Amino acid sequence: MKSLLRGNLYLITFAILAGGVFASLSMLSCNQTEGLDEVIGEIESLDRDLAKEIDDGAGFGWIEANLDLAREDNKNLLDKRARELKKWREILGRDDVFAGVEKKASDDVNAEISRFLDLYRKEAGEYSVKIKGALKTSTDEPKGLFPSEDIFLGENREGFGFAGYDGSWPSISDKEARELLKQKLIAEKLLLTLFKAKENGEPMELLGIRREPVGDVDRERIADEALSVDSLANVLAKREGSIETYAFEVNFLARTSTLRTFLNSLQYPFLVRDISVRRLENSSSGFTATNNTGFNSPFGPSSDNIALNSKTLPIIKDVGSRFSILVEYVLAVHADLDLLKPLCSSNLLAECTLAIDDIEEVSEADEKLKAFLRRHYPWSPPPSGSISDLLTVLGSEKEAKYFLKQISGNK
Repeated sequence: MKSLLRGNLYLITFAILAGGVFASLSMLSCNQTEGLDEVIGEIESLDRDLAKEIDDGAGFGWIEANLDLAREDNKNLLDKRARELKKWREILGRDDVFAGVEKKASDDVNAEISRFLDLYRKEAGEYSVKIKGALKTSTDEPKGLFPSEDIFLGENREGFGFAGYDGSWPSISDKEARELLKQKLIAEKLLLTLFKAKENGEPMELLGIRREPVGDVDRERIADEALSVDSLANVLAKREGSIETYAFEVNFLARTSTLRTFLNSLQYPFLVRDISVRRLENSSSGFTATNNTGFNSPFGPSSDNIALNSKTLPIIKDVGSRFSILVEYVLAVHADLDLLKPLCSSNLLAECTLAIDDIEEVSEADEKLKAFLRRHYPWSPPPSGSISDLLTVLGSEKEAKYFLKQISGNK
């Protein structure tokens, strides 16, 4: 027996080891089977939960499509806003007409307006434009340069919208006086354009200029030359906080050719907002009057007068008209801060508006924000605080001054 064991020792050892391995594998297999059953159970539970969520959300599949449409609409609106601001920049032009205005004091403006009134009364004479207070002759035509001794005693002189300051100057703040000076500079450009529109030999009579008041003192002085912009809100381009303009109304007698030349000569930042034309019905102003004698209807002469008017007459005679032109001079355009404020309260709105695919990509967000600010704030950037709030929402590490510098560098 001992010899048998001794002869098969290796075989017996192998059998024992094999049995141990088999037992171990059997135990491991049982454990894995239990674990696998648990995993399968969890998967089945998750499948049931997923099916429930899909079932619950089945009625909201349109949200993603609507979000895509909203993003596209938002992009189109912002593009239109950028094109609008670009057009306003074209309207404003590059000339800084008011460069020296901020340095002027009230007394300086007084002297400027006095010189303006004297100069353009003379300019009217040089262009043969009849104005109020000019020398009256037998032909009722203006003569010379309208010196003061030729003006009838007690008759008001033309004030071009500033008659309330002719010969007297009120106690007025420098700020309000500077606004008056701006209007004076605009009136100069407007009058010179009108005078040059008149052809040699053609009659013209300036009936007056009305302008909007610039302050409380001016409102007391302006009297009949005041233009009420409140009643014209639907006509004017002026928008509180967004578009700054000054409105003027020019009234004059002339022929249609003069009107056409005047309108074609007005350049940005002048905007023509309204035109009123009324044909003259009498000859007291030196124009040929409309003669309706013998006409019972607007379509032609009556049969009773055909024999008396056998000679063919033109449909439109060389007559004058009274023109009233409403114009605006654009001072400034400001990008609306309401465009930026909503973005500072929602990262989703900021992400959609700025077209950021992944808000975690901070570098992308910085570049998109930089491009957004350049397009929609072309004149003056928004307050740094607003940019800082938006940077917080976007998770950017940049400071507001970085973007302010970038915007300034793009101008």
